[in-house]
Amino acid sequence: MSQERVLLIGYRSGVVKALRRLGVPFALWTQKRVSLREPALFECHTDIPALRKEIETVLEKFRNFGPYTHVLAGTEGAVYAASIARRFFDARKSRHSTVIKCHDKLFMKSHLKRHRVPMTAFMRFEKELPPREVLGKLGVPVVVKARTLSGSRGITYAQTEQAVASSGDRSHILEKFVNAPEASVESFVNGGKIQFTNTTQYLKKGHINLVPSHLPPAQVEQILHLNAQVIEALRIQWGITHLEVYLSDGGPLFGEIALRPPGGYIMELISKAYGFNAWEAFVAVELDRPFEFNALPKHYTAAHILHPGEGVVRSVARFEKAAGNEFAYKSRLKVKPGDTVAARAGVGEDIGFLLYAASGAASLREALVTENTLVDLN
Repeated sequence: MSQERVLLIGYRSGVVKALRRLGVPFALWTQKRVSLREPALFECHTDIPALRKEIETVLEKFRNFGPYTHVLAGTEGAVYAASIARRFFDARKSRHSTVIKCHDKLFMKSHLKRHRVPMTAFMRFEKELPPREVLGKLGVPVVVKARTLSGSRGITYAQTEQAVASSGDRSHILEKFVNAPEASVESFVNGGKIQFTNTTQYLKKGHINLVPSHLPPAQVEQILHLNAQVIEALRIQWGITHLEVYLSDGGPLFGEIALRPPGGYIMELISKAYGFNAWEAFVAVELDRPFEFNALPKHYTAAHILHPGEGVVRSVARFEKAAGNEFAYKSRLKVKPGDTVAARAGVGEDIGFLLYAASGAASLREALVTENTLVDLN
């Protein structure tokens, strides 16, 4: 039996499976009840609060099932709570200030700006700030973002002075709109050193991710340099990072960074592309275990994430045809004809997916069906 004992905050099935395979016992704090083949040491199903005292009240329920050597955050909403839990249980600690900077976009960008990281212009939301001044500095539209949300949630666009004035409060940050393609970098870090990196290209943001990216080598080199600069500036010591960048004509611009596993089926694509289990790699760097990474890809992979918008499903024939493609190695559709699809609140929501793999980038691009929906609505 492993000497480690983990508290996992925020359910991710890949993390649970990796912990099981590695023989690491764990307790689980998740917002919704999940079905586990084998019970955890202890399970608590409740929302993850934003305030430290409220987090510690929930953590008390876990005390009798410890001691815990490590605390893992599976989701964005769990990152702050996991940092509190590491101190609460005296588990392997990361810098709390680093966690805050990776969780709050205003602190994140303010800190990195001082380290001369290239990024789009931004401002703290202030009610007293004249909207005309905001528009003068940031242009139109102004991007209004919730400081602690991710996955395109909590984002609005203000086109007028009146819209700027009523667009948010101190929990928001204002940014200049960037009309450029986007990409991301996933890094596994331990001992303050990057052990492995992957670049993901958003062929259609929120719908099609390519791993590894099909970007020119010189552009990839620029992105990786920016990624290393950010990780060093934030003094990240261990874990997995997900850094989003804008591919502007003048070079890559920092978007934001998260200190947790990415969504968009990127972990599954990394596993298929590089031939190692990305979830086990994540657990390894969190637990300070050695792990053998493969630097070069064995396949080019893609995730086609489906969401047709709001409506009632009329037909799924196009999805079924696409799922029969020789390069589609995994697929799932969560709806059937007659089901109602709600509006998409963020890119983390979908009604199904297709995962593709091919030996070359050109073969993969030819195989991809790039329509956003593949599901017909009434």
